[in-house]
Parts: sequence; C-alpha cells; structure tokens
Amino acid sequence: MRQLSSILILFLLMAGINSYAQTICDPTGNVMLYSNYDGGTLNINVDVDIPNLKIGITTYEIVDVNIFGAFVGNVTEVIFAGFNAPAAIDGVDPAIVTIYSTTTDNIAITNYLGDEIIPGFPPLVNCMVSGSGCSETETGGGNSSPQIVQFYLAEFGPGSILYGHWTDYGVFPAGDFLVSEGGNCCLEDPVTDPNPIYVGGADYNLLPDTTLLCDDEILLDVSFYPVVWGDPEWNTGDVGYTLLVDEPGMYIVSISDYCHYDPGSYLLTDTIIVEPCATTIDTAICDGESFTLPDGNIVTAAGEYEITLTAIDGSDSVVFVNLTLLPVYNILLNDAICDGLVYTLPDGTTTTTTGIYIFNFLTADGCDSTITLNLTVSSSYSTTINASICDDENYILPDGTLVSSAGTYVNTFTTVAGCDSIITTNLIVYPNYTIILDTTVCVGENVILPNGTITNTPDTYTIPFTSISGCDSTIIFTLNNFTPTTVTDEIPEVVCLESPPIELIVSLPGGVFYGIGVSGTTFDPAVAGIGGPFFISYEVEDANGCITGGKYPITVTQNYADAGADTTIFDTGVAELNATAGGAVTWSPADQLTCSNCFTTYSDVDYTTTYTLVSIDPSGCIATDEITVFVITSNENIYIPNTFTPNGDGANDVFSILGPGIVLIHTFAIYDRWGELIFITENTAPNQPAAQWDGTFKGSNLNQGVYAYTALVELATGRKIQLKGNITLIR
Repeated sequence: MRQLSSILILFLLMAGINSYAQTICDPTGNVMLYSNYDGGTLNINVDVDIPNLKIGITTYEIVDVNIFGAFVGNVTEVIFAGFNAPAAIDGVDPAIVTIYSTTTDNIAITNYLGDEIIPGFPPLVNCMVSGSGCSETETGGGNSSPQIVQFYLAEFGPGSILYGHWTDYGVFPAGDFLVSEGGNCCLEDPVTDPNPIYVGGADYNLLPDTTLLCDDEILLDVSFYPVVWGDPEWNTGDVGYTLLVDEPGMYIVSISDYCHYDPGSYLLTDTIIVEPCATTIDTAICDGESFTLPDGNIVTAAGEYEITLTAIDGSDSVVFVNLTLLPVYNILLNDAICDGLVYTLPDGTTTTTTGIYIFNFLTADGCDSTITLNLTVSSSYSTTINASICDDENYILPDGTLVSSAGTYVNTFTTVAGCDSIITTNLIVYPNYTIILDTTVCVGENVILPNGTITNTPDTYTIPFTSISGCDSTIIFTLNNFTPTTVTDEIPEVVCLESPPIELIVSLPGGVFYGIGVSGTTFDPAVAGIGGPFFISYEVEDANGCITGGKYPITVTQNYADAGADTTIFDTGVAELNATAGGAVTWSPADQLTCSNCFTTYSDVDYTTTYTLVSIDPSGCIATDEITVFVITSNENIYIPNTFTPNGDGANDVFSILGPGIVLIHTFAIYDRWGELIFITENTAPNQPAAQWDGTFKGSNLNQGVYAYTALVELATGRKIQLKGNITLIR
C-alpha cells in the first residue's frame, strides 16, 4: 500500500516531522481529531471539561492510543478510520470504540472525494487511510484535512462541532497531547465533490437492489465512481464501467479503488437483481401454503394482487397476480370387521388387524391430503372361563342357567357386532377351610396376621377369613418369640478427614454396615466429608434368625492451615508471615525466622524461600500450607553505549539497553536525523534479539552516522525510567 507508483511519489510530501502552534477551532466544540501517516504512540490527556466529547483518529501505520485524564469520563465515542488497525485503544470502554481498517475488512468510505492531483486521473483517495499534514489537498499518501474533518463530523452526526484537529505526516511526538491545547489545523469546508457511493462508515452503495427489464435490454452503469486500480469486473466476465443486460438475473460488479484492491478479501462489490417486466400472472397454491409476490411480500389468501415495480430508469410496471387456493383434504373414516375377515384399505392393501391407518396422497391439483382410518376388528369369541363356587352355592352360566355341581359347560351365542362366539365354563366347587399356623419371630418384631392386624405379642389368634374362592374359612395362628443377640462395637466417635478408611469392628460379624461414607466394613472420612455425627447402621442375623445390630455416631473433622499469599521483598527487606489455623502451628525451615511456632513471624532471607506451615488440632488432625517469599536484587544500574560497529565480527554488533535491574523494556525506538522511525520494539525482555538493533532498516544496512533513540524501561524495584539520547553507527 505504501509503495506508490513513481508518478505518485512525486506528490508525496515527506519533509520530516513539522511543528505547529496548537490552536482551538471552536471553544464550544466537542470533536477532537488526531491524524498522521506514520502512526506511533498517541497519548491523549482529557484535561478539559468538554461534555459529550468525541475523538477521531486516522493513521496509515499502526498507532498505540492511550486516553486518560481528569475528564476521560466525558468521552462518549471514539472512531479510528485508517489503514492498519491500532495496536490498542486503551482508557475507554471498548463498547464506544469503532474501528475501520484493512485488517478488519471494513475500510471507511470518505463522504468527499480526494483531489485530482494528476490531470486526467480519478481522485486518488476515496477512502480513509491516514492524514498527510495540514493541507487542503492530499499528498499521495493520505487524506486531505477537509476530507478528514468532514468525514468525522458526518460520522459523529448532528450536534458535532470541531474543537481541534492535530495533524502531521510523521509519527506522533513523544509526550502527552492536552485536549485543552487543541490542534494545528481547523479546515472544515470540503474542496472536492461528494463521494457518490458514501452511505456511512464502511457502508457504500454502487447499484440499486433491483430493477425491471421492461425493454429488450437495460444498461447498468457505475461510471459515476472512477477508480485508479483498473476497470470494474462483472460476474458475467465483462470488464468496464457499464454492462448491457438483455435477460433477467443476478449481476455483481467488483471495483478496485485506492484501498479496496485485494480480490481475496475486501474488494468493493455490489449486487443488482434484474427482474422480468410481467403483466399478469395466474397461479395457484395449496391451502396453507404461501406465495411470494414480485415485490417480495408474502401472501397466503386467494385474490388478485396489484404490484407496481419501478425500473432503473424510473418507469413503472404494473403486475397483476391472480392467486387461487386449491383445497387440501383431511378425511376421517371409522369401520369394523369380524375376526378372521380381510379389510381392503384406501391404498388397495389389505389388513386383518385393529389400528389407525394414515394415508397421504396428492389431489388431482397436486395438494397433499390425508385419509385417517380407525379400524376395529371384533372377535369371534372362543373363550374358556375357569370359575369356582363354595359348597351349597349356585353358579350362573353365560346363558343364565343355575348350576351347583363341578363340571364343564358350553354356551353358543352371537355378539353385538354379529360375530359367532362360544363360551366354555370350567366350574370347580371349593370346600370351606380350617387352617392351623404356628410361627416364631424375634422380640419386638411385628407380624401381620391374616386379617391384617399388626402385632408382636405372643398368643394364639383365631381368625375368620374368606378363602381365595370366596368360601368362609378359619385360621388358628400361634405366635412365639426369640430374643435377639446383643452386639457391641469398637468404632471411634471422631476421625480426621485426611485419615485413611477405618475398619468397623463389632462383636457379631457377618452383617451389613450402611450409611454415609460406608463401603463394605470400612468408613471413609473423605467420602463422608466434614460434619456429623454420621450415624452408621449395622444389621446382622443371629443364630435364631433375628435381625440385631445398632447405630454408631462418627464425626468427621478437619484441621485447616493458611499461610497467606506469596509475597515479594527486596534483599534488604523483611517479610511478615501470618498463619491462620485450627490448631498449634510450626513453620519450616526455621532458618532466619523470628519464631518457628508462632502464628505471626518474620523472615529476613536474602534469597527466595518457600516456607511450609503445619498445624495439628486437638483431635490430631493435620493441615499444611505453603508460602513463598520472593527476594528481588535491588540493583538499578543501567548502561547504554554511545557507539556500535555492526560489521559481523561478533563484537559490539548490536545496540541495546543493558542493566541487571531491568525487567521489561516497554518501548525502544530509533529515528534517523529526519525523524523517520527505523526501529521499534515494545514490551520486550532485556537481552533478547527483539530488543537489539543491528543497524539495518527494512533488511538493508544503514549508513554510519548519528541516530536518536527513546526508551521506557521498568526496573525490578517497580520504577519506570524514560531514556533518550544518540547512538553513533560506525562501519
């Protein structure tokens, strides 16, 4: 992008970093702008109370933006519109920041065209890529000041007034920009024509969405938007600003301007739908479907619809759509047959089974319809009934006959559905019963008597009942008792959470333990968790078959130990260690501690040390924790050479910032005597290749001479130091 043609380079004004007296364009304004070509670091100090402050930034190269100050909360909107996206925009809510750039495939379109700096050539910059200084004409590398100001006033919308515009070609100078000091350029009035495709931001419009082909052919024309980088291309394969269309369809045009020139990503494209110019359309849909009219509206009702379509030349075409609804059927049939017969279904297949049959079919008009058949198959019964009566009772057969003797009886009859059926009755005559029962249970164990009564009292019970056949009978029930065996235990009442599973021991083994934390014959405190008491139940069957056992309480406790957060001291300092624990404490190693068994102790180690805290509570539960005291050497010596010889002899071949106390190089930049940035590194560890300059620029060796540098470094003590000076390159 920055490598312009030889003709354009003649117009590139790059005389170095210029200085301007800062001015305020309108003290009642609320729009502050910053623009250049080379980017750099932009520190904006909002030191003046401007309500609803809006900030606009445009650069070609990457810029790192920091917004801060007493009134930074007044900033309501920030827009970056340039070529490369910013490295960062810090200090404001990301929700109020908008970024237009190539890296996000949304380069902003200017609302005014660039200058025709070469006679006969289209305007060079029709999009926002960078500033090029305080000028009413762009200089081949960026936008003119009127373009920049008008773009941001349009983007920020009504009520936006220019407060100041700071612009230059080179990188932003070091230090802070005070909003109260304004800028150096107040140009607002446009000096070029409006951009015909500007809609707002990165939005644009080359062609209308649709048009009508009411004549034999129609001309699609985008010649109102001339470009530098070649002729427009159409999806038909044609090249040029116009396309003659003689049939309906979708037509797509792609245009390359100064910024949108990459066919792989963010090329300017637009689509137009050429629709036929019809008069009357007779059509039909099935009931329940929808129809899309030529104007895009969707209808579901029958009727005549009149639609007026406007062609690209402004002429109207009227389309009449006669829409008919075709019927859709849902038929429900109920039918029945006797068992053994065959039924022919609506689709011609047959069945002998009861069920719901659903058939989908198309009507003569092609609409989906449904027949639902509920088919019942009535049985031709051949049923056998097994019945019983008590002595001296009668039984009523299906035909109404009374019988009292055991035997087999056959009756034939016709069902309501008209199907022949046979019922065979096998009759049994049962006697009345007297049943004697004798049982023994454990003391306290309940027994349900045959009459439903619950008891545990030994006795003989006479219980009348009706037998399963309904006959009057008697049960004589005798209840006896066994005494269960007593169980003793050896189970602890308190255990530590970190203890291994404990064995549950009782005097009568062979039973089952159950409860929280129990597995087999062990109790695992880690599974139960802290708390309790947890009641562990035990059940076992004694020699008499009685269930005995008991419930045993177990409480799980856990000690705790907290040595506090890791801390950092210098080798001359003292660290305070504070313990929180549920029992007595011990610190280790005890070297260089004021007290090894105190909750608060002090360490004056001169090297990084990790201490272990151990606590034992009254129940013998152990807890541990660790804390690390990091020790920093407080050396703050910094060494910066004033010459270096990048000749490849292995000695003094690179220029870097040295010092044992340096932990981070925030920025390190080198400039030539014209202020051109030729090397920069950010957030780099010292002594790394990325933090060393080898005397080259863009892969080529630079001439020997004096170069300027600036740097911001952070020391192990936390201090940040700003450095600047000169370095002499000797070859």
